[in-house]
Amino acid sequence: MVYRNVVKMNSYNLTIYMKILSKTDLLRHEKCQTRLALDKKENPSKDRSIDESIQPSTLSLHRNQGGYAVEDIAEQLFDGIQKSTLFGVKGLLETQSLVFAKAPAISQASAQSNGNYARADILAKLPNLDVHQELRSYIKSLHRSSYGRFHALYEVKSATSVKKENYLDLAFQTHVFESSGYKIGRTFVINVNKDFVRESDNIDPNSFLNIIDVTDEVLEALQSLDLKIDSAHQTLNASSVPSVTIYKQCNQFQADRICPHINHCPNWNNLDSTKNPISYLPFLTKKKQDSFAKEGIFYIEDVSVDDTRLTKTQAPIVLAHKQDQPIINKQKLSEFLDQVDTQLPINFLDFETFTKVIPEIGHKPYQLIPILYSTAVMYPTQTKTISRNDLIERSIPSDSKFFAEQLINSIEPTGTVFSWYMSFEKSVINQLARMNPELESQLSSISDRMLDLRDPFFKGYYVDKRFEGTTKLKKVGSVIAQELSYENLEVDNGSLVGDLWYEMISSDDLNIQNRISTDLQKYCSMDTTSLITIYQFLQNIVK
Repeated sequence: MVYRNVVKMNSYNLTIYMKILSKTDLLRHEKCQTRLALDKKENPSKDRSIDESIQPSTLSLHRNQGGYAVEDIAEQLFDGIQKSTLFGVKGLLETQSLVFAKAPAISQASAQSNGNYARADILAKLPNLDVHQELRSYIKSLHRSSYGRFHALYEVKSATSVKKENYLDLAFQTHVFESSGYKIGRTFVINVNKDFVRESDNIDPNSFLNIIDVTDEVLEALQSLDLKIDSAHQTLNASSVPSVTIYKQCNQFQADRICPHINHCPNWNNLDSTKNPISYLPFLTKKKQDSFAKEGIFYIEDVSVDDTRLTKTQAPIVLAHKQDQPIINKQKLSEFLDQVDTQLPINFLDFETFTKVIPEIGHKPYQLIPILYSTAVMYPTQTKTISRNDLIERSIPSDSKFFAEQLINSIEPTGTVFSWYMSFEKSVINQLARMNPELESQLSSISDRMLDLRDPFFKGYYVDKRFEGTTKLKKVGSVIAQELSYENLEVDNGSLVGDLWYEMISSDDLNIQNRISTDLQKYCSMDTTSLITIYQFLQNIVK
């Protein structure tokens, strides 16, 4: 049921909704109707401190700050730009006043009409010659703009690429500003140039940022916008919370993206607790999941092992659920372990890194900055004796030379080097080599000897239903050995490491610095402990 009133005003039929829909609401609704409904309800249990992490206050702190910094730099592209600092009705009136005062550009401009509210990163004057005629022709069939000159909408993003959701975002803004009386002639995304290298304290906005005309894509998004807006309003104003199919939108394995309502979401509460959702299957597309749903198949246990829709990765997972026991391919495990020369030292390596959108001098945006490593070495004649080394940076390094030198000293010059998700560790090592060419041969030696301990699980040589379709180190480790649980650690997820490390180096409190440093090293050390235990576990299987 939709709660709305239709009133007659200036010969237009206007649908007036009880609740205001923002662009964030619309984008959220596109991903999950249930989430939007729960967001708008009074529910004290939805706090992220329960569902996400034990450090919610630091989560994404530096990333949010980076996003604001990008917006500040983007504003430098517009001469005479004015900022709207007010919200609500006052913000709407302030935007109108700035437009009437002929401000060349306005940051944080806002508009509201017919139950929809939009706040634009930048609203700027647009010359008549630059107006997108197809956009105007389409808009004229829907709106009667009244505020004189044409304007362009600019959406500022700290990402390095344009995403499909940006088109819908700008389409919604265009709709709201037009229906409020503004004339929109073009739409742009301003994002970060991934190839930019910072050379000084000052950042040139023209070099740091890209300005991308997305008017054609926004025009296409406008075609179906009314239906999406109406659907979102129905969700906002309905008396009950809608249920949807669980796809990947819950992000239940990602601490910095998990839905805050997951513990009390009706979609999850209504599941059969004795079975595993089919969404746990890795690389399952929405289209393929929908095809299973049409046949009434919602759980992995209900999928036939012979179903032709299953990939080579998915089929063993289904079989493990059917048999309710691990699926083990000893031959493949043996072939994998035969790559290890057990007469040489066996090394284990884990990195933690930090990235920031506003780069340090000599760096690019989002360049991986290695901040922490943990190594362990198992010697052939002393299998019960393991040598361990950890290192954490205490400031943002310019070239990470000291880090690279200590890493070389912590890894034996011969023997296998195990890691988890090897491509990431290799990318860090390759970057260290580029920044320190005099150490390239020694660093390349480490990279060349690496084996990915994730492969036996990712490739289906060992499959356990308790992995819940993922091959993340923490999940695999905790299933194989209970003592590998991260629950008792102060840092419980890798996505938090960068945020906490940034808090550490930004603090003047020595106690805070030492506490965070210890917590981060314990976390990274637990990763290498997991690598050792998993390797020994696989060894015992093939003996």
